[in-house]
Amino acid sequence: MKKHLSLAFHCLKKNHSIQTPYNPELFITVSELESLIKELLSRGYSFDLIRNLKEDVHPTCSISFDDGYYNNYLFQPLAEKYNIPFIVFISAYNIRNGSFYLWDLMSSNNHSTWNWKGQSYIDLYKDQNDIMLKDPNLNDLYRPMTPDELRSFSDHSKTFLGNHTFSHTPLIKNQLDRALDIEACSSFLADYPNVLRDELALPCGLLSGRGKEFASQGIKRIYTINGGLNLVSDPIINRISLEGPSVRGPLIGQIERATNPIHLLKRKIFTFVHSNF
Repeated sequence: MKKHLSLAFHCLKKNHSIQTPYNPELFITVSELESLIKELLSRGYSFDLIRNLKEDVHPTCSISFDDGYYNNYLFQPLAEKYNIPFIVFISAYNIRNGSFYLWDLMSSNNHSTWNWKGQSYIDLYKDQNDIMLKDPNLNDLYRPMTPDELRSFSDHSKTFLGNHTFSHTPLIKNQLDRALDIEACSSFLADYPNVLRDELALPCGLLSGRGKEFASQGIKRIYTINGGLNLVSDPIINRISLEGPSVRGPLIGQIERATNPIHLLKRKIFTFVHSNF
């Protein structure tokens, strides 16, 4: 039986000459991603959404992006070229308000450490100055799509949208009503085309007991970033979150490490430690 490979990305850039001063590990070049696609095709993989697959006979792979960065549009030509349907899991607060993502704001404001799981992200946004908005050279690298751009983007035949919660606050602890955070994103996406309403990518990939409980209400498939392989029938899909090769090494090597039993154990321990519920 062949298990399914699910890959998660965040940001794309056109080439290596483009500097990414904040969170550079999130960025992968278009050519690096295309090389990975070619490598997986050469190994016998085919690409499709998990929801379209019926059984685990052939090696299959799915691709998704988290958050809704504007630069995700760079994948659409590759999606057409290689016939790859893909999902972008949207954090609706940023799209609706035109706010840069909190982790990028923290990096740009020189917050080397911040309590990323300690309180509502909406509350944290209120304390941040969007200094990147003043630098036009960084806008298209780090900004979210606008609502109109998202509409045009999601009208593409290979592009689907999914729920990444409204605020991106991890579904742990008691800092917000988790069910409302999920529902608020669903409501925002209600008028957009190609929305997969029964799929959810967990903020920060953290699957806690209570987060699972809330997410499971009306959600058929939940995505983590715990790494490993999956059966296409699994309700919880453990994606491999890939990062820039200049920071983390070759993409295919990252996949091989993320399916290693030692890595899976470490990720399980990380999730347990940080999912305080």
